[in-house]
Amino acid sequence: RNPGYLRYFLVEENLLRYLTPRFRKGEPWYFYLIVLSLGAFPWSALFYQMLKGIRAAMKDERTRLICIWAAVPLLFFSVSSSKLPGYVLPGFPPLALLLGDTAARLFDSASRRSRWVIALPSLATLGALVLIVLALFHPKVVPVNLSDDSAAVVEGVRQQAGSQLILLLALPCLGVIVSLFATPRTCFVVACAGCAIVYCLAIDAARPISERRS
Repeated sequence: RNPGYLRYFLVEENLLRYLTPRFRKGEPWYFYLIVLSLGAFPWSALFYQMLKGIRAAMKDERTRLICIWAAVPLLFFSVSSSKLPGYVLPGFPPLALLLGDTAARLFDSASRRSRWVIALPSLATLGALVLIVLALFHPKVVPVNLSDDSAAVVEGVRQQAGSQLILLLALPCLGVIVSLFATPRTCFVVACAGCAIVYCLAIDAARPISERRS
């Protein structure tokens, strides 16, 4: 029914897209490291601790499988001549498992220093929200290469009620407190509730971006 489809799909959309720059989607080799860091935010604040503990954890067959699962999409698509953020999506589930194992290990160590490390995702979230609030008054604090999207986000935040902004800033503060003093179960509940609330409040702020990006 569709003459030329197999050539279009197999040769052009796979082989030529992977091996040649003809589609003009080239990015530097570290592009997917940035994608994973932003896509896993704020849990990417635990990347260092995750990598630090992988060598010892690799003795476990389950962990070796998860590491291979996470590494293959990253390495395979980093070599590609065409790079789009969605290509590396299969690497996020194993990355989440590794980050979960890292958080559990940090909780088990139970030292105050480790508890501060567990608080890093909440601190990173607080820093990002403070940056957005500052951009309401001083737009130049936002990096130039993010200015197009950040302007739309800032305008969306500007339209939010003051009480919602206070709630958004209070959530990561609560996250820091429970990370330092509460049980893992409480931290899990607060993290889930916080993500749900942030998502609901962020819909209006994200809508202007959705008109230009999928």
